[in-house]
Amino acid sequence: MATTPQQVIDLVVSFERDLASFYDDLLLEPHLKPLENICRFMAQHSLIHAEMIANYRSDANIPQLQVTPLTTLHNRLKTSLRKEIAATGNINEAADRLSRAEEIISMAYARIAEHYEEVADTYRKISSKFKSLADDERQHQDYIRREQARLEPALDDSPPGRDH
Repeated sequence: MATTPQQVIDLVVSFERDLASFYDDLLLEPHLKPLENICRFMAQHSLIHAEMIANYRSDANIPQLQVTPLTTLHNRLKTSLRKEIAATGNINEAADRLSRAEEIISMAYARIAEHYEEVADTYRKISSKFKSLADDERQHQDYIRREQARLEPALDDSPPGRDH
């Protein structure tokens, strides 16, 4: 199933387009004629949402961590450090080299942390957009409820045996 933000965005775009078709299809039901304005509004807004969500793709590019340089650094450090420490007869110099190696490893881990902060920022941007979309859907719900209240007399005239 969908795992990347791009795949989720594509999935939700397809949902919104499908909803637009769903609302258009409801217009073909004669007994739903009183809901025509709602269906048209919702079909239009579903297409607007599909377009809007498709534009989220530009914010959903997750930075990739290049691990090859980290592996190279690790292997070089390990190899050169062993040689340097083995070649030195001075304990203080060996300790200094070990300390420097830890500093370099610390800088590498700090870079990894920065990478994940960038990833988190990207996910926060996407999250914010979907929260806004959720709010918009709640407004659609409110719109439908207001329209329903306005249509109550017309809905009471629906054919017998039909739920309204």
